[in-house]
Formats: sequence, structure tokens, C-alpha cells
Amino acid sequence: MNQRLVANLYLIFLLIGGYVYSTDVVDIVGIQWYYLSYLNILFFIIVIYNKIKKRENQQELFFLKNPVNLLYFIYFLFCCFSLIFSINLSVSIIGLSKIFISLTSLFIIHELKIYNYIKINHLALIFSLGLLIEVFMSLKGYFSLIEVTDFKFKMAEVYLKGLSGNKNITAASIAFKLPFLYYFIFKTRNKYLKALLLFASAVVYFNLFLLSSRAIFLSLFLCFIFFLTASIISMYLSKSNLKLFFQRIGIYILPILASGLYFYSSVSDENIKVENRISTISTNDTSASTRLRYYEKGITYFTENPIFGAGIGNFQIVSIKLDSQNIESYIVPYVAHNDFIELLTEIGFFGTFIYLIFIISPFLFLIKVFLNSKDHIVQNVSIILTLPFIIYFVDSNLNFPQYRPEMQVSLLIYLTAIYFFYKKEILQKI
Repeated sequence: MNQRLVANLYLIFLLIGGYVYSTDVVDIVGIQWYYLSYLNILFFIIVIYNKIKKRENQQELFFLKNPVNLLYFIYFLFCCFSLIFSINLSVSIIGLSKIFISLTSLFIIHELKIYNYIKINHLALIFSLGLLIEVFMSLKGYFSLIEVTDFKFKMAEVYLKGLSGNKNITAASIAFKLPFLYYFIFKTRNKYLKALLLFASAVVYFNLFLLSSRAIFLSLFLCFIFFLTASIISMYLSKSNLKLFFQRIGIYILPILASGLYFYSSVSDENIKVENRISTISTNDTSASTRLRYYEKGITYFTENPIFGAGIGNFQIVSIKLDSQNIESYIVPYVAHNDFIELLTEIGFFGTFIYLIFIISPFLFLIKVFLNSKDHIVQNVSIILTLPFIIYFVDSNLNFPQYRPEMQVSLLIYLTAIYFFYKKEILQKI
């Protein structure tokens, strides 16, 4: 079978994994991991068959020579080691299986040489198309509602969740893909296409305003600060003029302003307004105070067990004891709402540190490309490609994207593409 065709098929089916849905289950995350496991079994067999068939070729890049793959493999080994100290072994095996599925995906991506076929342009196109589909499916519920009633804040959870399990996952997934639309906005020289893409990005921002995720508002603010700061540095490094700088900033801000004006003129519910959503971020807010309590309990457990932890996946078990005085109606803290604190409690410092380096690796690669290039176009591409990292990193500190297939699949593809972008711009030029 043609390897390019197999690689493209795997990529398509991999991305579909985040949208698998069933009305027969309460939590669709489980069935999505189930789908990805069978997908990986099928393509793993194809990979092994191809390796046996072409065993004469020994010049292929070894899987662990890619630092992204190596870091995740070491992280997986730490998770395996944590089974020895696991409080509940069956829970740990379930948690470990999800990490193994992600590791297998990285292996298949590498063995199918997807990085040879999916360049940054292709990646941006794939994510941009996925973004537009997600936004359409989310806003479809909004426009159906406003035909019969005024839109209210609480409606977003039911009617705007689109293809995802809830509105926060939808918001995170949309925000993660949005920078790839900007990539085309900055790249194209066709003024009509640029105008169309600017309009599309304004629609995306409008969708994010309606979803009203506070974590995403924080992410978008940090993205703007980073874009502004990096653009100023780029202007000095590449010795470009002020006109180019203001064009960049204007293009970046224009969709936000346009969508913001339409949002405030069309939505009457004060609870969904950005300033009111941000004002609820305090220790008096139930959601915020609950998260802070989980963080405190998790860090306390880590300080008492800094090396080995409770075993991968066992935060949900540990939290029952730690948060017993606050548990009501059989609702237990299933996740810490912070991937890093949760891992600290489960696998200790060293395993969490490896995972942290794995997550921030695209930022390190892109910063090196940015600082080593004198070309303002390459610098701008590096800036744009850093924005999905910011979205994911903030989400990792406020939610649990590691266990959301929709976010994890996007991350794995993104990480692979960023490493080979770095390899092309830095390693191959040395």
C-alpha cells in the first residue's frame, strides 16, 4: 500500500478520534480512548508488516532519536514504575493505558513518516479546516436558539458544546487551532482571501466569547501579550520597519475588535460578558475555590511523598481521603484540574519534570528558531506557532487536557510538526 496514503489515512482517523460520540455513555472520553486503541492496533500491524517487508532498509531514523518521542517514552517508563507503589493497581492500569495509546500514536506517526508529508502548511490547513467545522457545529446551536429566545450564559453548556463533551473542551480545542488560521492570514498576499480569513477568525472569536471559558480568556490575553512582545523583539532582530510591526498588530487585533463589538451588541445577558466572567475569578467563586483546594491537597500529598507518589491515575483515590471533609452527595474529586499537580501526586517529582519538559519542548524549539533567524517571516511563523503551546499550557494548569483525546491528539501532531520545523530551520543549517 502507498505509504503516503497510509500516513494520510492514519492522520485523518487520528483526528476523528477526538470527535467520536455516543449517546449510550455518560463520559464520551472513555469511548474516544477505546476508538484510538483499536485504531492504533490496526495501524501498528500495518507498520510492523511494512518493517518486515522492507527490512533491508536500515537507514531509517530511530524512534527515540526524536527528543519529543524520547521524553514521552521516559515519562511512560516513570508511569510504569509507579505501578509498584500504586494504591489501586487497576486504576493505575487504566491511567497507564491512556498514556500507552498516546505513546503508540507517536510511534506510528514516526514510522509512517507523517512528518515527510505534513509540513507546516499542511498542518495549518488541517487544523484550520477542523477549526471551522468545530465552530460551525458550536454556533449552529446558538443561531437555532436566538430564533426563538434570548441567549443566556447557562445555555452554552448544552447548546454550544458542538462536537465535544462540554463547552470548555470545545473552547480549548477551538483556541488551540485558531493560530493556524492566523498563519494563513499572515501568509497570503491575496487581499480577498485575507479579508475572508479575517472574517472567519472574527467568527471564531465570537464563538469563544459565547463559550465564555475563563481559562481561554486568560490564554487569549497571554497570547496577545506574547505576540506583542515577540513582534517588538522581531522588529529589532530583523531590523524591519515600524509599518510592518503595526500591520502585524493590526491584523492580530482586528478580528478580536470586530467580534467583540458584535458580541456586546447582540448578547444581552450580563453574566456572559467578558468583564463579568473575569470578575468571578476569586476565592469566593465555587469553581475557583474548589480548584485551589484540589491544588493545595495535591501539593500537600506531594510534599509527603515527593519521589514515588500514589501511582499513575490514583489522584482520584487519594483525593477521597484528602478532601473527605468537603465531599457531598458522592461527588469526589476525579481530577486535580492541573495536570502537573496531579502527576506530582501520582508519579512524583522526576516523572512530572520529564512530562513538563515534554510539554514545553515546542516552546523551546520555536524560541531557538526565532532567536537564530534574521528573517522576519520565519520569526513571525515561530511566533504564531508558539500560540497553540500557550493555549495548551494554560489549559494544563487549569484543567486536564492530558486525558482529553481531542486535545491530546492535536498536541501529538503539533509537537511532531514543530520538532521537524525546528530541525529544518536549525539543525539542517548547522
